Amino acid sequence: MLLGVAGAPQAVAVPRHNVSSAQVYSGWAVQAPVIRSTSATFNVPAVGCTPGAGIGGGLANMVNTGSALLNTPGMLASPVSYLVTQFTQHVGVWIGLIGGAGLDQTLMQTGVDASCDPGGPSYGAFFEMPSLRNQAPPTYWDDPPTKPGDTMRASAVWNGKDSTSMTLTNVTRNWTKTATYHMNFTPELALAVAESIPYNVPRFGEVRFTEVAADGKPYERFSRQRQFSITPPTITPTPLTRHSFAIVGP
Repeated sequence: MLLGVAGAPQAVAVPRHNVSSAQVYSGWAVQAPVIRSTSATFNVPAVGCTPGAGIGGGLANMVNTGSALLNTPGMLASPVSYLVTQFTQHVGVWIGLIGGAGLDQTLMQTGVDASCDPGGPSYGAFFEMPSLRNQAPPTYWDDPPTKPGDTMRASAVWNGKDSTSMTLTNVTRNWTKTATYHMNFTPELALAVAESIPYNVPRFGEVRFTEVAADGKPYERFSRQRQFSITPPTITPTPLTRHSFAIVGP
């Protein structure tokens, strides 16, 4: 993720990848020649911050995993925010669609994030379309609020041509936000994940994804599925069962 450098965190920007080797994700992905939509319901986890842990964890990540250098898009466009990201404990929970190849690989994502600020954890929600080459301006908000325990419903829908519409609803607090991003790729991958930086993962409660679907089908009905974990520490999702899975923090 890329976090803001002043005050509240900004919308997250997640790694462009080879999903199967992503160390910053815990969750599930499905793949097909074309995926037009994905959606899920999930809870906002409570986050516990460890004072002073961010700097040591960020250094350990950069030295030991290399993911700080290899897996984070937007690094070249925003090096200061990139460094802040590596040295700040944070976790995001989101769904998204990915398409494109090489430097043009792009992710459409929406969800929630929590960042360990000096005064304690702060919570917010976001839309974003990150890629290494084209960092579109993100949309992040903490008003209307998002709090631990809230139930969120998220969706991303490609129009089959040149744009994706995303919707995020806080079911608990009865608000909905929408956004449309324009792009020139065909989505091939759908994801539902929690994301954090190896060696710098804050404590967080269970995240439960339910009604996880792509093109209206449960993820478990796709022949091409990928399970992946945040490592280290090893944070692995439970198996897909009846449209659902869970992730338990350290």
